[in-house]
Amino acid sequence: MAFLLARQMFPGWPAISVKVASILLLAALAFRQRERLLATALVISAVGDAVLAFPAFDPMTRLFLFMAGMAVFFQAHFCYIAFFGLRYQGLAIVPGWRKAVALALPAVMVAMLAFLGPKLDFLLWPVVVYSLALTGMAASAQLAPVRTPWVALGGLSFVLSDALLGVARFSGPFPFSHELIWLTYYTAQAGICVGWVKGRGETAATPSPL
Repeated sequence: MAFLLARQMFPGWPAISVKVASILLLAALAFRQRERLLATALVISAVGDAVLAFPAFDPMTRLFLFMAGMAVFFQAHFCYIAFFGLRYQGLAIVPGWRKAVALALPAVMVAMLAFLGPKLDFLLWPVVVYSLALTGMAASAQLAPVRTPWVALGGLSFVLSDALLGVARFSGPFPFSHELIWLTYYTAQAGICVGWVKGRGETAATPSPL
């Protein structure tokens, strides 16, 4: 909420600073817990936030910043995939609903690409490659060895946030698009980070009711 308030009251660099700081605080939490790969993913995400929020005054600059931001977040997703992959303990300890979501994610991504595809033009293949990384991250979050559902829900919220961003970017802004994109994005990052820190050491042997 701090970023949304800053965006209304102090647009420009003050608001961007609040946005970046919000993610860096999560990175600091991860680093304090000695989860360096998780912290790295969050720091890279903060860089991506700064790139995407950088002021652009012409279409070419906006396009360049969008592609640069996508490239940065591509790296963040791979850090998340590596982070969860190093802690993977097998499907036996993952609740059934999370297995089902992980299996359904590729179909969801294909449907989203089919919807946006005609509007992407030469960005189609870069977006497809980025979407593969996003899907891998979200699927790996579903299989994280923690009993709490927040890590898995964070992965899904990341997919939702990027889907909203894609619709706003290529189909045009919709009511409260900026607010919804930010809220789902921060929910994603906080869900993954705080959910992991709070649930660390727990396994999914006893499925959560959620």
